[in-house]
Amino acid sequence: MTPKKGSAGKQKVLFAILLAAALIVLIAALILTETDAQAISGEPPLMKVIALNVGKADAFVIIAGGRAAVVDCGEALGGAMVLDCLEENGIGEIDFLFITHFDKDHVGGAAKIISTLPVGKIYTSFECKDSQEYDAYLKAVNDTGTETVTVTAGTKFSWGDAEITVYPPQKSEYGKDSTSNNSSLAIMIRIGSRSAFFTGDAEKERLKELSALEDDISCDLLKMPSHGEYRGALIDFVSRTSPQYAVITSSAAEPEDEETLLLLEKNNIETYLTRSGEVVFSFFEDGIDVFQR
Repeated sequence: MTPKKGSAGKQKVLFAILLAAALIVLIAALILTETDAQAISGEPPLMKVIALNVGKADAFVIIAGGRAAVVDCGEALGGAMVLDCLEENGIGEIDFLFITHFDKDHVGGAAKIISTLPVGKIYTSFECKDSQEYDAYLKAVNDTGTETVTVTAGTKFSWGDAEITVYPPQKSEYGKDSTSNNSSLAIMIRIGSRSAFFTGDAEKERLKELSALEDDISCDLLKMPSHGEYRGALIDFVSRTSPQYAVITSSAAEPEDEETLLLLEKNNIETYLTRSGEVVFSFFEDGIDVFQR
């Protein structure tokens, strides 16, 4: 029987459609990373680090094993944003609050947080800067009776399956206009084979101190110090920490330095800016899933 006219053409079209569909499936399989697969399967991450968009200020919520820690609180409005984030994640108390130093863009939201939710313990650097935000923080601590620890020596402790190490400044004076930022605590959180390192507003001298530590300070995620301001000491520091990801807390009005971005790009470090939206880093044993909104 002679085939009907056009049947061969239809078969070719059908074959092309099937081939295209197969290619789409193959490409999707290649794009799908192990961490994507873990996220889709519902496997919980070892740890989540949520970098809040609070302007040129620091506010991080860390969740592991259903428990929460907070690193810095942004300015006054940052406190409400931290609380909203904790509520969104079903968290009703904070195990640890770390205030890297007492500039208002790090301690500003602390009073509201401490007055609203139970906080197990607060770790701070030495007190060297007076402000209304600092006074409000002190009042909240006094009113609630929350335990505070001024870290003066390297401090390490367990947090569920995670290990936290706090590195204090090695001096109490760093010169005019730089003591406050250089008083920043540095906080390393390790869980399984993953880690995140928070560096406050460390400037030149403090970065040199951290780079000279005998401890292993390599990390998967590095919170870039001082809102992405560039200084030469960053070169050695980035080399020592060798992160896969970096996050910079900047704002559209006060953006990070271009030199800092170029340094990170040169070192093949995937960089996220909180001024572009909140960033959620989900740490799995086999990789890290990143989502920005």
